[in-house]
Amino acid sequence: LFRSITGKISDIVGLIFFPLFIISVAEIICSLVKRENKFLSNKIAFNIHLLIGITFTLIKTFPTAALLYSKILSVLMWLPSVLSLNKPEITQRIVRADMTDLIALVGLIISWKIFKQASSHRPKQQVQAKTQH
Repeated sequence: LFRSITGKISDIVGLIFFPLFIISVAEIICSLVKRENKFLSNKIAFNIHLLIGITFTLIKTFPTAALLYSKILSVLMWLPSVLSLNKPEITQRIVRADMTDLIALVGLIISWKIFKQASSHRPKQQVQAKTQH
């Protein structure tokens, strides 16, 4: 029971943090690449939340999706040690499909509210009117 509760809490926290992390990384990249608009639009931020929600739902609903995610996660966690030339074996990570974990999707709602609150404090971007000559 304790592991089940901590697992759900972990999923909720992950679904709060992960979209905000992806949005932050994307905005850093945007600020490095182009100067005029370094903030993501609400539509793009919403789509990031939506994509994460769909992916989480697929992983937690379908055993095949959970297995594929487990394999991808195992490789991603193995890569840093390979780059450091330790050459370890891949440790198989196991993520199970568990529809009761879908309760954690509430984390995406919290994440979206945090994003909207934070984005309301951003400086207004200047829009320059294009004039025709």
